[in-house]
This record gives sequence, C-alpha cells and structure tokens, in this order.
Amino acid sequence: MSIYNNLGFKENPFAYTDADKEQLITEYFVPPPYFEAIQGDYKSPSSSVVMAPRGSGKTAQRKMIEEWTKDKPILSVTIDRFEFGATQTIEDVSLPYHLKSIITNTLLSLIFWTSEYPDTLKNLSKEDKKNLSMLAHNYLGDLSGGQAKEIMSSLKSLPQKIKAFWSENIGFLDSLVNFLLKNYDLPEIDLPSLKQEEKKLNESYKYQLELLFELSKKFGFQAIYILLDKIDETEKTGNDQLASYKLIEPLIRDLDTHSLNGYAFKYFLWDKIYPFYLKGGRPDRITQHNLLWSRNALKAMLSKRLSVFSDGKVTTFSQLFTADLSTDVDDIIITLSGYSPRNVIRLCDEIIAEQTLIDSNVSKLDKRTLDRASLKYSEKICKELYGENALKDIKKIDQELFTIAYLASNVYKTHNNSVRPKVASWEKKGFCHNVGNDKGGKSKKPTQVYFISDARANRMINSKVPIEEWIKSNWMTCSHCDADVLLDISLAGDGYEIECWRCNRNLI
Repeated sequence: MSIYNNLGFKENPFAYTDADKEQLITEYFVPPPYFEAIQGDYKSPSSSVVMAPRGSGKTAQRKMIEEWTKDKPILSVTIDRFEFGATQTIEDVSLPYHLKSIITNTLLSLIFWTSEYPDTLKNLSKEDKKNLSMLAHNYLGDLSGGQAKEIMSSLKSLPQKIKAFWSENIGFLDSLVNFLLKNYDLPEIDLPSLKQEEKKLNESYKYQLELLFELSKKFGFQAIYILLDKIDETEKTGNDQLASYKLIEPLIRDLDTHSLNGYAFKYFLWDKIYPFYLKGGRPDRITQHNLLWSRNALKAMLSKRLSVFSDGKVTTFSQLFTADLSTDVDDIIITLSGYSPRNVIRLCDEIIAEQTLIDSNVSKLDKRTLDRASLKYSEKICKELYGENALKDIKKIDQELFTIAYLASNVYKTHNNSVRPKVASWEKKGFCHNVGNDKGGKSKKPTQVYFISDARANRMINSKVPIEEWIKSNWMTCSHCDADVLLDISLAGDGYEIECWRCNRNLI
C-alpha cells in the first residue's frame, strides 16, 4: 500500500497543482464571494474580468463555469491555447487574430455539440445550412480529423461522450469539412463562390459572430460564453507581464465585441498585468473582480479536499500527525502558502514526501516532517519568486526586522550606501517592506525600518528555530487588514514606530 492509503486516502490528494487535471474539483471547489456574478444571467449575458495571482484558482473558477453551463442553455467555449506562426510576435497580434480564433472554436463547439443532438439540425432552414457550410469551409476547410480532435481536447466543456463520438467516426486524416457535408446535409460551395464569400467574411468577423449566435439559437442556446484563460502561459508571454497584457489587449479593449448580442466574455487573468490593463484597457466598462483568499476559505478548501479523498475520514491536515502540535498545522500551512491554493497543495505534498524519507510504512506523520518540509518548501518558493541571488541574500539576513545601518554593520560589513540598493531591490521584488521609522537611534533624522513580509523568506531567516516555536512566538495578525505578521517583537527598539506591511496602519 502507498503512504496515502496508510494515511487514510483513496489516492494522492496532492497529485496535481493544475486545476485542468483535477477530476474531482467539483466536489471540493470553494467559490469566492463574487462567483455568482461571474456566472451572471445567461438571459442578459455580460462580460467580466477575474484578476488573481498565479496559483490562486483562476483555472478552477473557469472549470466551474464550464460545469455550471452544462445544464444551462449556454454554449461554453474555452480558449486557453494561443497559437503563433514561426515569425509571429506579440506585436503582430491584432483583433482579427482573436476573433478568428473565437469564431473557429465557437463553430467547432457548436458542431461537436450537435453530434449529441442530431434532431436539432431539423431546426435549420436552407439559408441556415448554407451559412453553416460557408463558415465551415472558411474556418475548418484545412482541418483534418486529427487536427479537429486536438482542438476538441482543448474545448473543456464538451462532454466525454461527444468526444468519443468524434474519435470513433472520423479518421485522423479525413477532411473535417467533407465529413460535415455528408453527415450534416450541408450544401457544397463551389470554388468561385467560396472565394467571393471568403473575401466578405474576412471583412466582417463581428457579423460572423452574430451569425453564429443566431445559428446557436436554432439549437436551443440562449447565450455563448467565451472563457479566456492561461494568457500568461504561452511561449510568447511566459513571465513577461507586458507581453501577457499585449496578447489580450486588442480584444479586451474592443467594446464593440463585448457589446455583441448573446455573448459574454469571461477573462481569467494574471494580476501582474493589472497596471497595463488599468492604463490601456477599459476597466470602467467591464466588471472586474480580484481574487483574494481568506484564511477560513483556504482552510475550508483544504478540509473539503481531504474529506473527498478520504471518504470523510480526514478533514484536517493536523489529524495526520502522531501527536498534537502546539500550533494548528492547517494554520501553519495556510500562512506559508502565501494564501495560494496551489501552494497549499505543494506544501502538503512536501510534508508527506518528507515522511517517506523517514519511514513510508506509517499511518501517521512524524512531527519532524513539518519542520523539515517548511524549510525545503520555503527555499523553493523564494528561489522561484525572487531568484537565486535574492535567496542567497535572504539566507544571510539574521533577523526579519532591520535598518540599513544594521545590515551594513552586522551582515555585510560594508557602508550603508552599498546596502541601500540591495534593500531597494528586495522591496521591488515584494518580499521586503519599509514599515516605519526608528526615532530613538543615534541619527538626528528618523531611520527607516524594513521588514521581511513574505512568510517563506521569513522562515528562511529563522531556519534555526523549530517551526512550532517560530509560529507560536512570532505570529500575529494585523487588527485592521488581517495580514500575517511574523515578527519577534523584541527586535523593535523603544523608538520604533512600526506599520503593517500591507495596510500601513499602526502595528506598534
């Protein structure tokens, strides 16, 4: 038996950190407060934007929107793959690029869907069939069965039985258009007419979207939801915040597209692009929601996940340990996660992996695993977020609250001016904050005080202190904004005036 079976689980609850791969997500999904607003009213569809850090659950929300639409008269179309030509750059991406992709994927979704409900084809008039044939020739004419199946795999909202139908009925090299003409009783289009219509179509993408909506109504749909995700995960965007925004900018700025009857565009975007969106987009016209997890919501999410994978036997991570710890393990996990669902999963997996190094044939976890895993995990996260050089600096710092003069004298043994740019770079990276002043020092002017706010970086600084002792002695929350503050209060001198690193209200 695996260690997960020994601990009471049917399988590994922490096997995946990508929501697209999680088959049971509907059973442990915890909706954010605005989730119903994202769903909206399909009788009067409207567009919206979700902004969130990586690993915060954007894709999970998109998946749940897909699930929600399955028993509604909504055609749900997910676009999370962005293809580029060999020489194409982000600067080459235009509105037609996006509209062609949306039309192609919407058309395919509609066609795939009709295979499950062939009787609905009877609702099409002769003109409707001509229009459907024209769209198919223009957008699907070069597609083989194999290429269609590849696209179909990315259309997440399609039921498995529909995917099975297409896998069984069209060959890898078969022409998709020929299959449609034969099985959907669509008229063939002669080449001169096709060329003439293609020219018209290339000048009227929005008209074609309207045409697709009118066709979809014949099949019983009342709205088309376009779900756009993973904009920052393409080969051309990666970790580039500006490039990620540039990719989606032509579409998200075009208000005419968003006002098309029957359509709702739902964007799930990396929050790092927000400054560019604020400057160049239209946040005043498209409803925006920011995803911020609370401690209680994340604990509820973890509890539901554990319960689903253990048939209700395990509801807290603390239950998995041999002895009661002085601090709630679930609270420690949430604190070190940085309030990221993905990092909750990663840390839990790290803890269990650590147990396998001690002894995998156990039914409870050794309490040492929490301390060891917290250090390994924190080092990984700091390296990923802030880079190798910053990690080396973090390991040198011996306390989480300091002045530049303290670092210069006690850590780097150099002049203040040599340390100042280093601290400025930490602030820019986001794990260090100026939190106040020391008015009791030798200098006539107040000296700025800095704090290592990221719990993982803070843990690295306090790596010699056992995690239970570190959390129990140092952890407090801001009474105003509930931000975690991990601080040995004895480091604050008599003249220190300290503010919360997040809300800038008085802490000490």
